[in-house]
Amino acid sequence: GVKPKYYPVPDDGPVGALLVELGRHPYRPAHLHYIISADGYDELTTHIFDPDDPYIESDAVFGVKESLLATFSRVEDPARIEEMGFDAPFFWEVEFDFVIAPAKAGSGENTRRQTDAETHRESSSTCYGVDGCSDGWFWIAIDPDGSVRSGVVKTLRELVDLATPKDRIFVDMPIGLQSEPRECDVLARKVLGPRRSSVFRPPAREALACSSYEEASQRNYEMTGKWLTIFAEGIRPKIREVDELLRCCEKSRRLVREVHPEVCFWGFAGQSMKFSKKKQDGYNERVYVLEGIRPGVRQEIKSMMAQYPRRIVKRDDIVDAMAAAITASKPSALLRTLPDEPPRDSKGLPMEMIYSARCARR
Repeated sequence: GVKPKYYPVPDDGPVGALLVELGRHPYRPAHLHYIISADGYDELTTHIFDPDDPYIESDAVFGVKESLLATFSRVEDPARIEEMGFDAPFFWEVEFDFVIAPAKAGSGENTRRQTDAETHRESSSTCYGVDGCSDGWFWIAIDPDGSVRSGVVKTLRELVDLATPKDRIFVDMPIGLQSEPRECDVLARKVLGPRRSSVFRPPAREALACSSYEEASQRNYEMTGKWLTIFAEGIRPKIREVDELLRCCEKSRRLVREVHPEVCFWGFAGQSMKFSKKKQDGYNERVYVLEGIRPGVRQEIKSMMAQYPRRIVKRDDIVDAMAAAITASKPSALLRTLPDEPPRDSKGLPMEMIYSARCARR
């Protein structure tokens, strides 16, 4: 019967100083928490938000999603008030349908053993986030103990050779190509809103081997009806490298998956980033999101910035690779794809973008 109200997160320490630096307020919009359980189903912990709250568009911890908005209705009918047992002129009512997932096959001890085995496998994996750079590929690895490493390799194959079969390699590069628009690109542009321009249409596979931009653009137009953009031309050699590697190397097909950094941030924050990643505000915004998931990441990024010359590894290369590595480090239960059921191209490669569902801050 009581309607919740917005409230501030503690802002009298470093978090408050960071919010001031970012020009953000400390308030969380009004919400209700739920823990829902039923025999034979996975337990669900979630919350719902009041869409009329003044802070609904600017949650301090980026927890709001459209799917979590619920309508709070004011009830003034005396009969309903008496039925509910309230001694007040009105009460608030909210209706919301929760969907819980059936438990995985198996039950009791078998299910626990299966979960323990999956957790052990994931906890013993090294998780790589990879972004293209001028000297090849910049990578960040989160090891099983939580420590980070980084480096540069000339080819992605070198990193695949270093990795074990249990590891994950999430790379910011299109995987799976076709003449028609890829559904994952279409969906990514839709969810990113103001950052949609960061998603480009990759070239058709037939254009990858061309010897010049003019030839590649003409070939791409013949296959897709679209000329090749200058940006796509700039990374065409890397797209070709990844495509050839995945088509000929079975190990790489098990380890390497596509991410888009802006989709990763959208998944972490529950909304797209406000500023361009090239600007200082955009850097601060993205590091703030990562810091909420991996405390101390700001200093890790600064250390890497000091380690690599900007002409080899740019600041946004490091932030993008870190977002990919953190995504790769998340449990399988938190990983999602655009689209939900990714199709495969003519060579059997999945056309998807991996991201992590919004997770609690540690």
